Amino acid sequence: MIHEAHELSPGGILKAHELGPGEILEAHELSPGEILEAHELSPGEIHEAHELSSGEILEAHELSPGKILEAHELSPGEIHEAHELSPGEILEAHELSPGEILEAHELSPGEIHEAHELSPGEILEAHELSPGEILEAHELSPGIMIHEAHELSPGEIHEAHELSPGEILEAHELSPAMILEAHELSPGIYYEAHELSPGRDT
Repeated sequence: MIHEAHELSPGGILKAHELGPGEILEAHELSPGEILEAHELSPGEIHEAHELSSGEILEAHELSPGKILEAHELSPGEIHEAHELSPGEILEAHELSPGEILEAHELSPGEIHEAHELSPGEILEAHELSPGEILEAHELSPGIMIHEAHELSPGEIHEAHELSPGEILEAHELSPAMILEAHELSPGIYYEAHELSPGRDT
């Protein structure tokens, strides 16, 4: 059982605690407000916290082999978080700048939710509820609003594009070879195509 403390200069401290075989805690304080901590609770279980400067934090928690949580705050308001709850289950959140957010949630293998906010009022969301089930929503800018794609089951698709206020394109595929499309090219000018069965157009 070892405890070591090195004071490099006033306010600059490094500490290493070994509680027992394979159990290590290290704390480095490079300068006031600048801290790095690493805790190994047991073989394969690691917690690391790096504070590079006031308000700049990186944390990595490995709860058990294959279970990882990481949180990186690059600067005030700039956050990256990655949570791996179990093998194949990942949640990531990137905030590149105030109001600029990307989130990806994988609830279980093949179940994905992604949300991209490119700028205030600009949102893209993609929900994959299960293999072959997809919903996407893009808000390009205030008033140029919605693209949605719903695949209820393999071969069943609904898409809605609002290019500008009052300009809508919708495509519903209820089952294989059954398609309805509506294009509004400009206010009051529509194109619609209904394929009720293979090789039949109206």
